[in-house]
This record gives sequence, C-alpha cells and structure tokens, in this order.
Amino acid sequence: MDNHLDDRVIVIRKKAKITELEEIHTLLLKALSDKIDIEINCAEIEEIDLSFVQLVIAAQKAAARSGATLRLSSPAPSAVMRLLERGGFFSGLGERSADAAFWMAREGQ
Repeated sequence: MDNHLDDRVIVIRKKAKITELEEIHTLLLKALSDKIDIEINCAEIEEIDLSFVQLVIAAQKAAARSGATLRLSSPAPSAVMRLLERGGFFSGLGERSADAAFWMAREGQ
C-alpha cells in the first residue's frame, strides 16, 4: 500500500488512476468518517486519469457537507494540471475561481 493517511494528510504516490482508486477511496472515506479537515498531498503524481479528479471533487463536496474541509497541501503537479485542462475543468474559469484555487492550493477555496 503506497498511498496512505498520515495524521490528516492523504499521500498519493505516483499513480492516481482507476486501478488505484479503491485504495484512495478507502483513505478518503476513513478521513471523512472522522469529520476532520483533510489535506491531499498529490505532489508525486505522475500518472492520472479523470476518475481521480471525480473522486476528489466528490470528496470535497462530502467534506463540506460534514463541516470539514478538503484541500491540497501544495499546487497540483503538472500531470494533474494537464489533465484538468484537457478535461475542460478550467474552460471559462479564471484563475480566481474556487475550482482553480482548489487545484492551485490557494487559500479561500
């Protein structure tokens, strides 16, 4: 198990694809069930697909419903940003939008 929950930080290693999603999902569920603020460290991601992005967006909404927050510990690495751009997640959004701020790890997300 490369990915892990350490304190309140979920560390994602190298791959964030559908084949690793069950493990990442389990870590997010554990953190969300504790109703704690969560950080995702995805700085090491090199391979990614849209399933990871969808999971993170769903987890962000679930955290907000429970009164917790989910944020990235640092700006998303280039592999993630390229996928977001290709997937149209930033289409029509300025850099100041809440969605862009989340992926760029800016305060006030």
